[in-house]
This record gives sequence, C-alpha cells and structure tokens, in this order.
Amino acid sequence: MTCVFPSLKAVVTRPFVIALLFIFLIPLNALPADAAIYDFNAAVDGDNSLRVIATWKTESPASSKVEYRASSGGVWLATPVDSEALTDHEVVVVGLKKATSYEFRPVSDGIAGASMTVSTGDLPGNFPGTFLRVPGSGSSVELTLGGFPFPISAVIAVNNGGDIVWYHVDSEGGDPGDFYLMDDGRLAYNTYSAIKAVDYRGNEEVLLDASVYGEVVHHDFLVTPEGNYMYMTRSRVFGNDRDWCTDDIVERDSEGNEVWRWKSADHAGELGYFFAHNRWQELFIEECGADWTHANSIHLYTDEGGNRSIILSIRNMNRVIKIDYGSGEVVWQLGGGLDFAYTGAEAADLQWFLYQHSASYLPDGSVLLFDNGNDRYEETSQDFSRVLIYKLDETQKTSEISWEYDLLQFVDHAGNVRMLENGNILLTIPNDQNHTSSSIQEVDPSGTKVWESLFYYPSILPSNFMLGNIRVGSLYALTAPAGAQISVSPASHDFGSLDVGATSEAAEFSLSNTAASYLNVSAMGLSDTANYVMDEKGGANPCGTTAPRLAAGEGCTVTVTFNPLSEGAFDATLTVSSDDPDNPEVGISLAGSTHGYSGVGGGGVEGGGGGGCFIATAAYGSYLHPHVATLRDFRDSVLLNDPLGRVFVGLYYRFSPPLADLISRHEALRMVARWGLTPVVYGVRYPGLFLLIVASGAVMAVFLSKRLRGSFR
Repeated sequence: MTCVFPSLKAVVTRPFVIALLFIFLIPLNALPADAAIYDFNAAVDGDNSLRVIATWKTESPASSKVEYRASSGGVWLATPVDSEALTDHEVVVVGLKKATSYEFRPVSDGIAGASMTVSTGDLPGNFPGTFLRVPGSGSSVELTLGGFPFPISAVIAVNNGGDIVWYHVDSEGGDPGDFYLMDDGRLAYNTYSAIKAVDYRGNEEVLLDASVYGEVVHHDFLVTPEGNYMYMTRSRVFGNDRDWCTDDIVERDSEGNEVWRWKSADHAGELGYFFAHNRWQELFIEECGADWTHANSIHLYTDEGGNRSIILSIRNMNRVIKIDYGSGEVVWQLGGGLDFAYTGAEAADLQWFLYQHSASYLPDGSVLLFDNGNDRYEETSQDFSRVLIYKLDETQKTSEISWEYDLLQFVDHAGNVRMLENGNILLTIPNDQNHTSSSIQEVDPSGTKVWESLFYYPSILPSNFMLGNIRVGSLYALTAPAGAQISVSPASHDFGSLDVGATSEAAEFSLSNTAASYLNVSAMGLSDTANYVMDEKGGANPCGTTAPRLAAGEGCTVTVTFNPLSEGAFDATLTVSSDDPDNPEVGISLAGSTHGYSGVGGGGVEGGGGGGCFIATAAYGSYLHPHVATLRDFRDSVLLNDPLGRVFVGLYYRFSPPLADLISRHEALRMVARWGLTPVVYGVRYPGLFLLIVASGAVMAVFLSKRLRGSFR
C-alpha cells in the first residue's frame, strides 16, 4: 500500500473527488436546502387592483426581491432588494399598469425561483381615463403624483407614458391635494381635516388630526426641519358689523402641541381692514364668515444667514406676502398697488397677478406663482391664466416678470406649480371650463411643453378637478418607515472562569433603535438570576429602567455581572422584549464557569438550553432559528449526557464567543458558517439518512480503491 499510495493519489484524486461529490451532494440536495425557495405565490391585492403581493419561503434566512415583466416577454424588472435575512418573505410589487398580464418570480440571495403569471385589475369605476397628450421627450418625468377630491378621494401616480400605475384611496373619503415628501420617505397629504402619510404599500397614517383642535387644514401644509406640521386654518373674527373668515398659520409638533401661530386678523391694518374689496370677499363660508383672505399656499424659506421667512399667498386680496418667522411681522407685500414698483415693459393690465395660487420662493429669491387671472377684464370670456416668475429687488422694492407661460385657457379656481430640479416647471391645471378633463404639464425654461398627461372623466360633475402635483423617482422611494427595530451589541459574552463566590467585572451591552419610529422595550431579564445580575443603570449610557422608550437612532446600556455561587459552568440568556415586529424577543448569550471545572453543569445542565449556541446564532441571525434550536436540543439531549460531550461543550463555550462575534459582523462569514453547519444540522436532524450517506460514500470509496488497485496489477 505504501508503494502504491503516491501513484494512486496522483492518478485518482480528481475522479475520486468527483465521485464523492456525487455520492454526498445528490442525497443532500434531496433534503431541504438552505437556498431552496418554496411555497411561492403572487396575487393581486384585494384592496388595490394595481398592487401585487408575492410571498414565499426559504429554508434558511435570505434576502428578498421580485422580478417581473409583461407576460408577453421583455426585460425583467425588479423590486429593490430587501437585504434583511428572512425565511418567510413578502414583497409588494407596484408600478403596474391596469388590466395587464405579468410574469413574477421570487429571488433570494441571487437565486431565482419558478415564475407564475398574474393579471392586474381595472381601475375603480369613478377614476378618470388618461391620455398622453405630449410624450416625455426632453422631460425629466419619471413618476408624477396628483390628487382627486371626493368622491374619487385618491392620490394617483402616472408614469412617463401617462398610465396610472399606482393609486391610494383615502380611507375617510377626504380631498387629497397638497403633497410633501417626508424625511422618512412617505408621501404626506392633507384631507382638509387632517394631515396623513402613505407609503407605496398603501399603509396610511394620520399624522395630525386638525379637527381635534377645532381646526381645518385649509389648502396647504408643510413639514418643518424639526418635524413639526405647519398648515393654514380658518378663524372667525367679528369686525365692521359682520363675521369674517380669516386665515391663521399654525405649527404643531408631532404630539399636537402648538409651537407657533400667525393670525391674519392681527395684521388687518396692513391687509386692508375688514372691508369687502371685491366680490370674492363677499362669499360666505359656512360656520366661518365672509371670505376675507382665502390664503391658499405657504412656503417656508431659510436664507443664508439662517433666518426663516414664510411666503403666503392670499388669493382674495391679490397679494403674496413675506412673514418673518421670528417676529411674525409682515416684511413686504407683492401685488398691484402694494410695496413693489413694477419696472417691466408689460402693459398695465398684465403687470400683476389676480386671484393667484401656489406661490413659492425660488433659490435666486424670485417668486413663482400660478396666476388664475379672474376678473382681469369685464368680460369673463377674455380672462386667461398663466404661470409667472417675478424677479424681486427686496432692497429697492422693485419687481418685474422674468418668465411667463400662457396656459391658453382660463382656470377660474385652484392650480398648482413648482420648479423641478432640472429647472423645468411642473404645473397642474385642475380642470377645463366644462369639467371634462384635468392635466399635469411640464414646461422647460424656453416655454416649450415637454410632457403632458390628460385626465378625462367618465361623467361631467362639478367635483371633476385635480389638485396638486409632486415628482418622485420611484414608487419604492415612498417607503414605509421601518417599524421599531432593535439592535443589541455584543450578541454574546463569556465571563471566563472565576472562583466560587467571586464577582466578575461588569459586561456592558448596548441596545439601540435602528428604525425611523420609536422602539418600546417592554422588559429585560435574565434566565439565571442566581449566578448573574443585571443593572439597568449601568454602562456609559444607562437605560435607567427595564422598559426604556428609544427614539429613532437612540440607544442605551445595561450591564451584567457574573457571580457563581457553586462549582460548575453556567450559561444564561439576557432577553430583551420590545415592539420590534420582526424580533419581539432578542437573546444575548452569556457563559461563565468556576476555576478547574471542565464540564458543563449548574445553570447550563439543570436549566436546559438557556443559550450558548454562539456560532450557530451568529450564522443564522437568531437564537430562535430552527437550525439553532436543532443544535441546542442536540447539545441538551446528547452532548450534556455524555462525559466527552460535556468536555466538548465546555471548550466550545470558552473559545467560540470571539469567533461568533466576528461572524455576526460579516455576511460573507455568516454564509460560510451556514454552509459548514448545514451537514451538521442535517446529520443531527436525520441521523439515519446521514449515516446511510456516509456509509454509501465509504462503500463507493472502497469500491473505487479496489478497482484502481486492480488496474495497477
């Protein structure tokens, strides 16, 4: 044999390895594999005809995404990758066209499963149809959102082709029409009575219910850099022998506490006193009074010096005013016969705006607005609407029109306009004079219309109009704020060996909230309180309680000391319970022993599987993972009942925590560890089959060896 072995090794290494691979891998692949995808299903959401929910399972934790394409073929599109390693997967697919057949397939850790075909449904019956009147050549258009008031009560998104590819129907039948992209990714909108947020999945949340304070959210709102909600509301004021409906600007924090308020009635002297200067101010608003101001937009602006101002559009007074946020004083008023002299070349009847909407400061200090143009001429048929940019000299108090876009039609109410990052103007025409259609347009600086989507209504109703607009790059950017997410560090700790009755140095553990919403810890506790002591007031940033509430990004610390009261080895778990939907309980594995003890006893044996599967927990990401449970049960039922097994477990507890900590911080190492543990897990779970595989491999090896030896004779 010694003479044959070198040549045997040289000759048969490759075929021998290939044979062993076939012997071992084919049976193992018959078992549930780590990368296996199963139970895949995709179906249209019962609450939304353009939303498809895909679900599937994987044997081991893996990432998630869904690839999809029209069933007629073409390039596969994909949802963003959810890198969180899970075994139960759910992905919501959006951006789909109505009544279209699509092919969907799941992808986990780069491995695609089998596909299935699903067809989206039709839009709700009261939705308008769409028509791409001007294709998007030269446009920045990606996805454009707008809103329809009651009875449609929906926010919609159209793609570059003018197709509605997403919608959200307000749960309370509100009038969504003013939009704001929040820092947490969601789309905020107002409904006249409240400010709400919605994500791409359709999860709706009331951020502020103004009706609680006896208020409305009139026209516009915004979210301040501090996360407060600033909105316009109405107040009834008695003056000059009648009730007047005036506008206030209110700022409230996320708890609803009033932070700041500006009342137009306090500036009546500057705004023309309580007189009806036009027919619009004679209109009576129920339970409020004559429509004195009818403000319709607010824009918060911070200059280079950090000073804040508010640009307020007051429609019924034909003026845009600047308010100093700090003092509440009116800095200037823009409009005919007010603070600014007009220096442009336009004729007198075209110098100023009338009954305007949607005024905002631009980065260069100019003012952009939607000039409705009501009552410009005695004959309404001559009135027309336009979009204007006024160049201002706030020191010399001069102004001129620096850009104008004629809509070639008259819009008697509403209207929205904003400047995009590319310098183009995005504008909403709420409806035509016959209430048959609405449109959203994009216009470049030359005044060329580069994109337009038309919305035509199934029946003629007074409520047929569109409100607001906003542009997003992807619907998936409208992310749901991650629910409370807890992170603990380190995931395990070995206190080493101490004398009986001695106390270790305190080990510090950090808890942190990695999500955008509050994390509520409900309890913290030790599985072994005889040999371990937890201190919630310990560490560099003490939690101070066993039930701390952590804001987004916040963290705190607790400490644990080991104090063995008898000889033995003791493993325990520090369990943290919280409202993290994915990890309601997180276990931190603890280990310690007394000097000279080589087995595992005390808390470790008597308490059963209190923890200690350090490497497996790091590899699979959870103390509760089924594979970890399998190994833990094997330890408790087999290894701890055998002398050599107890020695192995003791050595494992002593040397594995640092390696486990390293593995937990690197996804590549976690994957390698899972690969290495897989045959161990299945050997424990299916010992008979595992022994059969090993025996088959041995038989095959002997068979090949004999055949090869025979060939050398």
